[in-house]
Amino acid sequence: MPLEQINNNERKFVNETLTIESNNYEVVHAGMYHALFKGLEALETDYGKAYRWSFLIVGGEYDGKYITELSDNEKAPSTQNKTGRFLCALAKRNIEKGVQVNPSDYVDKKYMLIVEPHLKKAGETKITTFSMID
Repeated sequence: MPLEQINNNERKFVNETLTIESNNYEVVHAGMYHALFKGLEALETDYGKAYRWSFLIVGGEYDGKYITELSDNEKAPSTQNKTGRFLCALAKRNIEKGVQVNPSDYVDKKYMLIVEPHLKKAGETKITTFSMID
């Protein structure tokens, strides 16, 4: 690869002190929270395909904070995996074969989230289940 000529007069170097204010990540302590479902996003992680379940906490110490949880998108939703259980919880349906759910139908619906300590990641928490609030 040939070297390119650089005109130092055109380059703009940063010459100021920068401060890191937030990484926008705050661990939500274990507990129960009211939250609005904000959507289900398909994404690729280091471990493969996943879904990101996003909720916006309303009220309390974490009011206005987002909390998310990942579930598997490699296998079809079933009665035996988190994706299947979460879909049924989202729609307030029994966990059984044949249930069909479109997550977009539940955006901005209110849920009670149960957040517990993450057993494999010290200091972190996870959404273990949730239930629609009528």
